[in-house]
Amino acid sequence: MAAITNPKPPGKAIGDWVAMLTGLTALLAQLAHTSGNQQMMTNANGVYILGKLLAIRKFVTTDEPIDSWHLLQCSIFRVLRLMYTLDRARQLLKKVLPTEIFEKFVDVGNYNSILTDYDEIASMYDGLIVS
Repeated sequence: MAAITNPKPPGKAIGDWVAMLTGLTALLAQLAHTSGNQQMMTNANGVYILGKLLAIRKFVTTDEPIDSWHLLQCSIFRVLRLMYTLDRARQLLKKVLPTEIFEKFVDVGNYNSILTDYDEIASMYDGLIVS
């Protein structure tokens, strides 16, 4: 969990690091299917931590092309969508996400684990942080 709480990119093998983070967020998505785990993740500042991880791409400099950034963002949005069923997480996400992205985010539906359904949201968000 420390890798997600305070993400510090390594000097080399950024692609492997992004793949590890994607795996960790996939694990969090599985855990978030239980309301008790959703509550613990929200109480542990999970929305903030995952939001910080969403924007990590902006702070990583590398010469190697990394195709897995988009997959990581989709995976993070999946975890956030699973946490969205809690009122506290819902209020936080309304404050953090721009209106257009929030509308698409809500339209994905509850307990949707298909990563491709989060493609458009991740692309919209990526457009915000890259510019």
